[in-house]
Amino acid sequence: MHGFKSGAEVLAAKTGAAIVPADVYGDYHLFFGRRQHMLAGKPIEVHLPENVRASVYTKELMRQAEREAARLYGVLEDRYGASGVYTPEKVHI
Repeated sequence: MHGFKSGAEVLAAKTGAAIVPADVYGDYHLFFGRRQHMLAGKPIEVHLPENVRASVYTKELMRQAEREAARLYGVLEDRYGASGVYTPEKVHI
């Protein structure tokens, strides 16, 4: 899993659109169909305060979305088994 990028958060901050964190568990198997499970979290409302720089705000949104995605993946691992995708070294909390 690659680190999160702030592009979605920048668009959300500029438009006021909510961010819906989600995570997918499992691999795609060409010959055996999909063996994936998806879990979506609660929307993160975006309201850029007037006294805060957009770059600072979007970085915090990115961290919040990443933490929530890691939490959702933990729920999926509890249901379907550990995969080792999210480890303390990979999640920037």
